Amino acid sequence: MGFYFKDDFIYVPARETHAYNLCALKDCELVAFPATEFIRLAQSDKTLNNNFLSHLLRALSRCREKSLALGQKTARERVATFLVSMAERIGAPFSNGALLDLPMSRRDIGDNIGLTIETVSRQMTELRNAGLVSTSGRSQVKILDLAALKQEAGHLSGLS
Repeated sequence: MGFYFKDDFIYVPARETHAYNLCALKDCELVAFPATEFIRLAQSDKTLNNNFLSHLLRALSRCREKSLALGQKTARERVATFLVSMAERIGAPFSNGALLDLPMSRRDIGDNIGLTIETVSRQMTELRNAGLVSTSGRSQVKILDLAALKQEAGHLSGLS
């Protein structure tokens, strides 16, 4: 369904036992709490409420972008969209781009964006050949021109 990182909220509606699985790709710490109690607390704390709302709006934006990608974008646009999203979430900015240390495999990426591992690898090669990214090993990605990659992803300039 998605990849979550430090400071992300994960809401799992527990309708049935074992209806959902979470799988950590790296060692992590989780804090679990009932949503109803958290929402009650957030309603009484304006700062907490604003931070929570901000997190929810970013998550909703990612879901909307992913739905668009799965329904309308080409394989290259999907991979570019994924890399732009990762740059915004976990990238270390540099020059005109970002450095990424992706914790997930190409298979995980493909599963997430509706592509096979072979297609993800082929598209990464094409983005490398276009001079938009460079890679090192299986997890290091350097986005060389984030603005150009956003265009490749189908983002309109001047809009977020």
